[in-house]
Amino acid sequence: MNHELSIINYIMKNKLIILIFLFSFSLTLSAQREEDKRREDFEKFKAQRTEYISKEMNLTPEQSRTFWPLCDELQQKKFQLNKELREQLRKIYQRGKPGTKATDDDYEKIVSLSADTKIKEAELDKEYIEKFKTIVSFEQIHKYQRAEMHFARTFFDKGKSQPKKGKDNK
Repeated sequence: MNHELSIINYIMKNKLIILIFLFSFSLTLSAQREEDKRREDFEKFKAQRTEYISKEMNLTPEQSRTFWPLCDELQQKKFQLNKELREQLRKIYQRGKPGTKATDDDYEKIVSLSADTKIKEAELDKEYIEKFKTIVSFEQIHKYQRAEMHFARTFFDKGKSQPKKGKDNK
């Protein structure tokens, strides 16, 4: 009888371990699928953006081959600047105790960091205009700037009008 109980105990422990493993594995798979979907959505976004802006700029295939790697480089640098800003802002917000409000000094720092980031982005734009002008005309650079703003505005407006998935909208 005692031997039977130890066998049952052994089986139950292993079932628990197997269940924990399966649960962990399913969470990992779910997270991987979510990451794959995000990556796929981002690639789709980039392709639509490239197609739209290329058309608006009337880029030749040769111009496109040299323009887009530079443009992607610029976007990556801007993304990095904004990522650094978000990290700095997160640190400021986390300094305060739960339930307390930010101080005026905190807000001064936030405003200053945001302005500094905008200045750095503008400096990057000027730097890349110098690079772009060796590939495309100033008219095309202007069309790029307009198309970039229009595409972003249209993209975000579409996102606002789409219902969010939640408990009620599955």
